[in-house]
Amino acid sequence: MGFACLEKKPVSCKYVHKKSWNEKVGVHVFKGGKPSIVEYSEISEQQAKEVDENGQLKFFASAIVNMILTVDFINSIVTSVEKTKELNSK
Repeated sequence: MGFACLEKKPVSCKYVHKKSWNEKVGVHVFKGGKPSIVEYSEISEQQAKEVDENGQLKFFASAIVNMILTVDFINSIVTSVEKTKELNSK
């Protein structure tokens, strides 16, 4: 939590290293240059077994659903939803 506050990011996620390639957890990845979470069922066995030059799993960052959101970020989501509802009701 300290890192999230220090970096002043609207969203921060915590992960733990997977114990093995076949651990059934989603993983944090970059998709199209943006942070994302991919479910284990979306990764092929071949991809799950991929390692980097140090022999570490490429898909190592398990998504344990521990997220920190700023109040401003949450408010922006609420505002966006309210605007969408307003547009859809017309």
